[in-house]
Amino acid sequence: MLDFDTIYKKINKLLSADDTQYENEFERPKNKIWKFWVVMAVVNIGLILVVVKLFTLQVINTNEIQGKAKRQHEKKEKLSAERGDIFDRNGRLLATTIRANSIAVDPSKIVKTDSIIDFLAYQFGMSREWLNKKIRTKRDRNNNKIEFVWIKRGVFPHLITFLKDLNDPGLRIIEEPKRYYPYGFLAAQIIGYTDIDNVGISGIELYKNELLEGRPGYIMVHRDALQKTRRSADLPHIPAVDGKSIKLTIDIELQSIVELELKRGIKSSDAMGGTVVALKPETGEVLAMASYPSFNPNVRSTIKPEFTKIKALTDEYAPGSTFKLITSAAALAEGFVSEDDSLKAYNGELVFNWGRIKDDHGLGKMTTFRDAVYKSSNIVMAMQAAKFEDAKWYKYVRNFGFGSKTDIDFPGEITGKLKTPKEFNNSSKYYMGHGYDLTSTPLQIVNAYAAIANGGTLMQPFLVKELVDDLDESENIVTQPVKIRQVIENDIASRITDLFIGVVEKGTGTRTRIDGLNIAGKTGTSQKLGKNKKYSKSDYIASFVGYFPAKKPQISMIVVVDRPRNSIYGGSNAAPIFKNITQRIISSKADISMSDTLLVAGDNDTILTPDIKGVSIEHARILLEEFDLELEDSEDYDDNDFVFYQFPKYGDRIAKENQVQYSKMRVNSIDSSSNKSKYKVIGMSARRALNILHKANVRVKLRGSGIVRKQIWDKGYSSCSLVCR
Repeated sequence: MLDFDTIYKKINKLLSADDTQYENEFERPKNKIWKFWVVMAVVNIGLILVVVKLFTLQVINTNEIQGKAKRQHEKKEKLSAERGDIFDRNGRLLATTIRANSIAVDPSKIVKTDSIIDFLAYQFGMSREWLNKKIRTKRDRNNNKIEFVWIKRGVFPHLITFLKDLNDPGLRIIEEPKRYYPYGFLAAQIIGYTDIDNVGISGIELYKNELLEGRPGYIMVHRDALQKTRRSADLPHIPAVDGKSIKLTIDIELQSIVELELKRGIKSSDAMGGTVVALKPETGEVLAMASYPSFNPNVRSTIKPEFTKIKALTDEYAPGSTFKLITSAAALAEGFVSEDDSLKAYNGELVFNWGRIKDDHGLGKMTTFRDAVYKSSNIVMAMQAAKFEDAKWYKYVRNFGFGSKTDIDFPGEITGKLKTPKEFNNSSKYYMGHGYDLTSTPLQIVNAYAAIANGGTLMQPFLVKELVDDLDESENIVTQPVKIRQVIENDIASRITDLFIGVVEKGTGTRTRIDGLNIAGKTGTSQKLGKNKKYSKSDYIASFVGYFPAKKPQISMIVVVDRPRNSIYGGSNAAPIFKNITQRIISSKADISMSDTLLVAGDNDTILTPDIKGVSIEHARILLEEFDLELEDSEDYDDNDFVFYQFPKYGDRIAKENQVQYSKMRVNSIDSSSNKSKYKVIGMSARRALNILHKANVRVKLRGSGIVRKQIWDKGYSSCSLVCR
């Protein structure tokens, strides 16, 4: 502040000055007024801007601002949906979701680094170098601090108890869902597998991923300044919708038999691989389907893409002699030939100007059509196919399902190759008649055989039997069988069945024959197509296709062996695999082993006695009625009693006298109070043996599966051991 003296001097100076000086002194303050107005303008503009901003925030953008505030104070938490399970046709669990632990670290807080690395390297075989790099690297390339690193995901909790006990501040153990497959390798190619986030990668897991995974939901929670959350009833909540479970058509017991015998057969044949498909002819349900080699979906690190394919759908080959069933059916349907017609066989070699056709089993100059089928004559089948007009022949082949997809409910199926009539040349029908100049998938071939087994009706194969709603059974969606077309009439199908029973009983398929069970089928041996689309001179496909029981078919099955080295023929490689699978099926499935009429091929005067040992009296009575047989003195027994002994024995031939309607059989019931040592079950299937011994209150230890080969009793006859194989 100015003091009084200074002010006084200032005033005196002004008073003593002249007018000019006075004016100048007072003009200088007046010129500074413009600065005042500038300041005032700036202040007013600022106030206006503040008002505008407040209006914008509070009126125009109010929803956006409220949303930002809401997001700062509220948090959306995801509610994961439970992935649906996968079951076999009998309700056995094939794929499910379990709770697993995943391991992560915060490198900036980790303390017991060496102990953690030692444990992970030992327990999971992980690289120490990789672990060191992951756990000890605390900053990224941009010098940002690393606070979270995944180390291993989807680990069973009991495997990392040691880590949990360490209580390291930098260790993160996070609970996550993990897909688990109880049967491991079994049906892996059908079921498929998921990635680490439980998203389907292959198989049903991929094809039905949207149904299985369901729909996630969410819940809103309040969040405070410390990022702690709490739930509130007034905040929105959308519940997750769990995925549907799926029941497949496959029978995991049959699948197990198929995969084991296929693996054994491939190794025995020194082959590169193989495929088996088993269908239910009446409905088109896939009972088993497998390719070898396969994979374990529980161990993702070992999965190779080529092992995940179902080659029954994705691989094509020339069907060779197995196609002769289609040629035979078409020729019989058109009336071009009958079973016992005499035909030229040309001494096993027929020469044309475009090439030649040879038989592996020469039939001389003449043969009957029946013998030509039994001995798999290429020449006779070629000549039958050549009788057709191009369009008619194409229609028959196409109607059996060749050259088009079966439309099975599974991804990856191919059509195979079938020439149209316009593409036929002079040799086309001749070669196609015995299974060349076209390609097919194993599924197409076995489905064509299933059509014959089903009285000439072609069905659409399918794998998904039912979509299961775990909360409401009334919402379950059951797949209904789909009839594609009637390929041939029932009487023609019956005649074809008789012919191809003869192939197994007397022809090229004798290595498939099983006493007491009629099988209709055909061997096949074909040259493998190379990458240049030419037939190989060294690589072959061996196959056998058939159905059983032939008169009341329940299973149609194909076995394909890829590039066998020990022998190239289907009768030597594929047929034994087919037989082994069939024997194990009928020994474990009473409804299959006892369903055939057991008529002997080519012998209308003989019937083979069914096997009723180990079944209840009630079941035995019902079974025998199907064959116009009855039990002798069956009224002496309870329906709950089991058959222990029968006469005539299973497989014995019973002479028929002028269409005799029935024959009697004697049976002995189990008496649990009698000496248990008489219950000898050697030669029976494991299932039937267990039925008998359990009925007699005998404790049983079972080793192996299949047929009982050895029975070892303890001293008191109260228990025994059964050795099966």
